[in-house]
Amino acid sequence: MLQGVRDHVTACSLAGILHECVSPKLGQRHSPAVKQLVAMNATQILVKLVQQQQLKEMSLAESLLQELLWVLAQVAQKDVKFSIKVRLLGATKVFHHLLKTHYDSTKMVFPLLLVIKALAKN
Repeated sequence: MLQGVRDHVTACSLAGILHECVSPKLGQRHSPAVKQLVAMNATQILVKLVQQQQLKEMSLAESLLQELLWVLAQVAQKDVKFSIKVRLLGATKVFHHLLKTHYDSTKMVFPLLLVIKALAKN
């Protein structure tokens, strides 16, 4: 659904719902929804969306980018082929650029560091 949405408000709402679904609950390390997203190849879709959102400079795009990064951070921890998929999409530098750009944003740094940690494992 996120691929076909043109409205940023709707996309941000969908990403927020995904964020809530994949957030670890009390006593759980990972949500079962993360495994389903990995099985459905959501990694490629999320990485492509982050690449698209990185080009936009709107504040609404930043809130969508933040939600996408939180979802991607959870997926990155469970997807064993995450770094290969990101490298094949040519998005490794995108995450580096995002970290350089948003190093002072407390809401963006943690998910970015989780993504970069997953990339560094390869």
